[in-house]
Amino acid sequence: MRFVICHVRNEEYLLNWWLHHHKDKFDYGIIVDYHSTDGSMDLVRKITPKWQIIKSVNKDFNAANCDIEIMNIERSIQQQYPYAWMITLNVTEFLVGNTRKLLSAFKSQKPVRMQKLIPCDVMIDTELQKFTEPDPNVSLVKQRTFGMPMDYSKDTVYNAYAGSRDFQSIEDNMMYDNRKMRSMHNFPLNYFETSVWRAGRHYWGTPCEDFRILWYGYSPFTEDLIQRKLAIQTQIPEADKAVGNGGQHLLNKDMAIARYEWHRQFAIELKDKIIELENRL
Repeated sequence: MRFVICHVRNEEYLLNWWLHHHKDKFDYGIIVDYHSTDGSMDLVRKITPKWQIIKSVNKDFNAANCDIEIMNIERSIQQQYPYAWMITLNVTEFLVGNTRKLLSAFKSQKPVRMQKLIPCDVMIDTELQKFTEPDPNVSLVKQRTFGMPMDYSKDTVYNAYAGSRDFQSIEDNMMYDNRKMRSMHNFPLNYFETSVWRAGRHYWGTPCEDFRILWYGYSPFTEDLIQRKLAIQTQIPEADKAVGNGGQHLLNKDMAIARYEWHRQFAIELKDKIIELENRL
C-alpha cells in the first residue's frame, strides 16, 4: 500500500490540482483538516471520495504538534499495513516520479525498512506567467515547469549553478527558500529524532534519484497564491514565532513579490526532467 498524508486549511485554490495529481500515485490518502472554512473538504469528497478526512486535534500550526499528529497517523497505518509506504506533503508540494516502483518492495519474502529522501525544487513563474491563471482543468505540473533545482551537495543557498552562496540575499535581507528534503518511508519515523530540525519533517542527506518534489511556492504567482502566503502566518502560534519556527511565512505582499523576483534569477526549465521521472520504470 502507498499512503499520502496532507494537512489542509483553506487550500481551495491549489487543492484541485494537488488531488488530481496524487490520486493515481497512491492507493489511499488521509487529509488532515485544520478546520477549513472554504470549500476544500468538498473538493476532497468530489475528487477523491474514497480518501479519509480527519479533523485535526490541533487548533493552529504549532510545528511540534503537527508532527506528533502525523506520527500518530503513521503508527496507525503501520498497525494495519506493515511496511506500507508513507509520505506527508503540503498542498504546495507535488511529488513527481513513478510510484509503481514502490510496489516491488512488497515482493520480498523478508521486507526491510526503507527510506527515500526526496529533493524539493522551488517552482517559480516566468516573467510572462506571473499574475496569469493556469487552466484549472489541466495538470499544474504540465503547465508550470519553470523552477530552481535544489542541490544538496553543499549547505549553501543555491548551488545549482556556481556552487556558492549568493551574498546579495544577505545584503538585501532576503528570506530565501533553501528547501530541505522530505521523507518517504515504509516504517514509522520519530521526526523529532531523525529530521534536521526538531520539528517540520525536514531532511538533509543523500537524495534518491527516482523522485522529486515540486514546491509551488512562487508558482502560480497570482493574487490567490499571495493571499495564501499571507494567511498562513495567522495560524502560527506566537510561541513558534519566538523561537524562529515558520519565519518564512512572516511577510506582507511587497515582501512576497520581492522574494519571487529574487528567486526567479536561479530558475531554469525543468520540463524534460519532470517528464523523465514520471515515465521512469
